[in-house]
Amino acid sequence: MLPRIGLFFRGNLEPTMTRAFSLFLLLSLLLGNTACVINVRDQDGKIRREAQEDSEHWEDSAEEEDHEFRELREAVEQARRELEIARLDMQANELETRLKLQGAELELVRAQADLENFRTVRAPMMRQQTEQSLQSSRDSLLETEEEMQQLEMMYGADELADATAEIVLARTKRRLERARQSLALEEMEAKNNLEFDLPREEQELEQAVQEAEVGLANARLEIESSRLSAIGAVEEAEQALRQAEEELEEAEEEE
Repeated sequence: MLPRIGLFFRGNLEPTMTRAFSLFLLLSLLLGNTACVINVRDQDGKIRREAQEDSEHWEDSAEEEDHEFRELREAVEQARRELEIARLDMQANELETRLKLQGAELELVRAQADLENFRTVRAPMMRQQTEQSLQSSRDSLLETEEEMQQLEMMYGADELADATAEIVLARTKRRLERARQSLALEEMEAKNNLEFDLPREEQELEQAVQEAEVGLANARLEIESSRLSAIGAVEEAEQALRQAEEELEEAEEEE
C-alpha cells in the first residue's frame, strides 16, 4: 500500500516541480535581461553625460580662446591708435614750438632794433632838441636884457618920471625876469633828460634785448626738450605696438 502511495505522489509531483523549475529559469532570464538593459542604459547615460561635459568644456575653451584673441586684436588696434596720436602730437608740437621760436626771434630783432634806433636816432635827436630849446631860451633872455638896456639908454633921468616910460620899463623887467626863470627851468629839465631820462631809457632797451636773448635761448631749449619728449612718446608707442603684434602672432601660432 505504501509503495503505491509513494508512486502516486512522485508521479504527481514531478510535473509540478518541473513547471516550477521552468518558471524559475524563465524568471531568472527575464530578470537577468532586465538587469542587463538597466546596466546598458546606465552606461549609455554615463557616456552621454561625459560627451556633453566634453562638449561644454570644448565650447568654454573655444569661447575663452575667442575672447583672448579679441582682447589681443583690440590691444593691437589700441596700440596703433596710440602710435598715430603720438605722431600727430609730435607734428603739432613741432608746429607750436616753431611758432614759439619765430616769436622769440622776432622779439629779439625788435628789441635790438629799438635799442639801435634809440642810440642812433632818438637819443641824438632828443639831445639836439634839448640844446636847441636851451639855446632859444638863452637867446630870448639875452634879447630881453638888450631890450632893457636900450630902454634905459633911451630914457634919460628926466624922462624916467614919465608914466609911459615907467610902464614900458616895468613890463620889460617882468619879461626879463620870466625869461630868466624859464631858462633856469629849461636848464633843469634838460639836465634831467640828458642825465636821467635818456640813460634810463637806454638801460631799459638794453634790458629788453637781454630778456629777448634769454627768451630765445629758453625757446630753443624748450623746443629741444619737447622734440625729445615727442620722439620718446612715439618710440614708446611703437614699442607697445610691436609687443601687441608679437603677442597676437604667438597666440595665432599656438592655435
